[in-house]
Amino acid sequence: MIIVSECLAGVPCRMNGKDKLIPEIKRLVDEGKAVAVCPEVLGGLPIPRDPSEIRDGRVYSCNGRDVTEEFVTGARQAMGICGTHGCTQAIMKAKSPSCGCGVIYNGKFDGGLVSGNGIFAQMLVNAGINVMTEENFMNDEYFKRDKKLRERFEFRSIRPDEAEQAAEIEQICFPPNEACRREIMIRRVAKAPELFLVAADKQTGKIAGFLNGLSTNENSFRDEFFTNEELQDPNGKNIMLLGLDVLPAYRGQGLARKLMYQYVCRERQNGRRMLLLTCLDSKVQMYRKMGFRDEGIADSSWGGEQWHEMSCVINI
Repeated sequence: MIIVSECLAGVPCRMNGKDKLIPEIKRLVDEGKAVAVCPEVLGGLPIPRDPSEIRDGRVYSCNGRDVTEEFVTGARQAMGICGTHGCTQAIMKAKSPSCGCGVIYNGKFDGGLVSGNGIFAQMLVNAGINVMTEENFMNDEYFKRDKKLRERFEFRSIRPDEAEQAAEIEQICFPPNEACRREIMIRRVAKAPELFLVAADKQTGKIAGFLNGLSTNENSFRDEFFTNEELQDPNGKNIMLLGLDVLPAYRGQGLARKLMYQYVCRERQNGRRMLLLTCLDSKVQMYRKMGFRDEGIADSSWGGEQWHEMSCVINI
C-alpha cells in the first residue's frame, strides 16, 4: 500500500483551498492501491490557511505564528493511518513543510529552497517508508530499484570476523590520506559493531558496502573521531558517521542511499537525535538528497582536506 498527499489525489486541501491533482496518483487511490492524507488538516489547521515554512526546526506561518504543534500532531495521526494500512511507500507533495522530501522552502517566505524534509516526510523516512515526491513519481524505477536491493542484499550489523573485510574495503573506497587505517578499523569494529551497517551480498556472503559511526553527545565533528574509538559513548544521542563505503562493482545501483536510509531508520528507533558527517564539495549534493543539511565548512581537516559538515535530525 502507498500513502499519498491528499492534494495530489485531487482533494482541495492546500493552504489556498485548491488541489494539486496528479491523475495517476488519484487512480492509485481509486483503485485501492493508495490511501490519501493531509497532515496539516489532520492537525487541526483550516482550509484555506496561512502559508507555513520550517525555520530552525520549527514551523511558522507567514504571520509569525508557531504552528509546530499542529504539524507534529497531524503528522502523527497520518503515521497512524500509514501503519493501519501497512504502507511501505509514499508519494508526497514536493517542497511542503509537511510532505516535502529532500528539498523544502527555506523559512523566509521568499520562494527560496533548502535541503531537508517536511515534518510528516521525515517521520515516514524514520519509519522506513520509501518516500518520493510527485516530481519523480512518473519514473517508478525508484521502487523497482529498492525491491531489487532488498532481494539482493542483507542489511545488518557487522560481525567480528568481518573486520578485515571492512578494513580492505575502506582502502579501496578512499584515497590513502582519507582512509581509516587497518588497525583503527579493526578496533572500531570491536568497540562498536552495533554502529556498523553492512550490505552483504546474499549470493557471496561478502560485504558489498557499509556505513559506520560512533555515538556521542558532542554536536560537531573533530578529527579525533576518526582515530579514537574510545570517544564512543553508547548512550550518546548523536552519531558521527565516519565512512560510507561501497565497492566499485556495486556502485550506481542506489546501494549507498539504501544504506543511509536503513541506518537512519535503525538509529531513529534507537532514540538517536542527529547524524553528522563530513564530505567534500563534490558529495554535498548527494548527501542533501539523503536528507542532510549543509552546515558549512567543518572544523575537521582530516587528511589535509577541507570538508563540509552536514547534519540530519532524525528525532524531533
